[in-house]
Amino acid sequence: MNQHPYAYVVLRYSPDPGAGEALNVGVVLYAQRFAFLRIKCDSRYERLSNAFAGFDGPSFRRALANIIEAFRHAERRLSDRPLFEGDRPFGEWLTAVLPDSGASFELSGVRHGITADPAQEIEYLFDRGLSHNRCPSPSSGISPAGLSPLWPRRRNLNMR
Repeated sequence: MNQHPYAYVVLRYSPDPGAGEALNVGVVLYAQRFAFLRIKCDSRYERLSNAFAGFDGPSFRRALANIIEAFRHAERRLSDRPLFEGDRPFGEWLTAVLPDSGASFELSGVRHGITADPAQEIEYLFDRGLSHNRCPSPSSGISPAGLSPLWPRRRNLNMR
């Protein structure tokens, strides 16, 4: 299969952009040759609420749903006409979809790669950028009780 270029950005959540702390919550990938534009996000917010004091989960989900809908709307338009009319670069187009309003969502710089399968590539990028940071789920079989202790327990030595 032929490899073709793609561009992608990481979507980050930062409750206080001035503090500079952010966690990855999604990936947007565009591959022109494949007429492929996709956003993949994680709307679960356990790790965000663990990381950021006063985190508002329902507001996060609503805002993320609006962002996803904006990108899905762009995906649907892609089948009708080219995504970038004229010489408008991907980064500029992204800024139009998600302007930097000082809000809690921000985009990384545009990154590039090559792929023969953009659908598989976005899964890989999503897993690489987000999955390793997820909290263990109950179905994973990992629980705090099941983890080895950092320090061995002291034995009760009754010395008489």
